[in-house]
Amino acid sequence: MFKNPVVLDRKAHRGLHLSPNQPYHHAAHLMATPVVAGEAALVAREYVLVFGKQPGTLPLALLGLEKGKNAYVRPSGQWQARYIPAHIRRYPFVLADRTAAPNGEGERNFVLMFDRDAPHLKGDQGMPLFTEAGERRRRCRPCSRC
Repeated sequence: MFKNPVVLDRKAHRGLHLSPNQPYHHAAHLMATPVVAGEAALVAREYVLVFGKQPGTLPLALLGLEKGKNAYVRPSGQWQARYIPAHIRRYPFVLADRTAAPNGEGERNFVLMFDRDAPHLKGDQGMPLFTEAGERRRRCRPCSRC
């Protein structure tokens, strides 16, 4: 789903604008997506949940049975279920674990990344991610729900 992930930098990317109402073509090839605990009950209402054998792995919502085809994305890009899993909705953003120790011990560090090729961030339409000075926006516009 993430073709060109880049660390989000407030100075280098202060001109980016987010247009969130994009079709779901970016997820059209996904057969499964990770599910976090807070959404498990909502996901279970509409998707088959798959659990791995290895400890510490996240459950997956099954999105398709045909390799490279998501049964929930129409050719127009419209999602065909009421609930859209968080991993799909958060696109083009993702948190990446930057833990210093290769064995995973020590303090965990995360960095916010985005897909440089996402249509959500093309052009100057939509909500600016940062102020002119490169500071984080405090509230979205026009909804102000964030």
